[in-house]
Amino acid sequence: MHSPVVKHEHKKSPTVGNFKLNVDAALNSSTNSIGVGEILRDCKGRVLATLSKKIVGNYTPQIAETKALALSLLWAHDFGLTLHEVESDALAVVQSLRNTRQSQLIFGVVANYVYRSANMEAHGLAKHALRLDDECIWMENDPPPIMSVLILDSPN
Repeated sequence: MHSPVVKHEHKKSPTVGNFKLNVDAALNSSTNSIGVGEILRDCKGRVLATLSKKIVGNYTPQIAETKALALSLLWAHDFGLTLHEVESDALAVVQSLRNTRQSQLIFGVVANYVYRSANMEAHGLAKHALRLDDECIWMENDPPPIMSVLILDSPN
């Protein structure tokens, strides 16, 4: 039995007491690298943590998005963050996760597909990661690489 993939055009906050992680990957075939961008929000839409990380390797877009999602789940786990929901604009990856009955049991999160327009912060962090030598983590503050997007999209 396949779980339906719900498309969200606009960001939606997780329910009270829960956390949501948006994730994206960006490819640079000329440098054989991918950039991973992640942004963790609370139920009020506030940014709690973000990550930009460069990974060296020549990957297909689907594998890059899958690596980004896996890295995101590990990153959250390593920081002791309990995720309830993860959003990605990689439809095939989300469909694969949702069609695997064990995915929620193993990871404890629900994967949702969102349009790129609802994932711009993660996309900006992924593009920024392509210019890095090391990972950049911002905790409880807004990361400079995506400030303009956050200001335009801040919750009221």
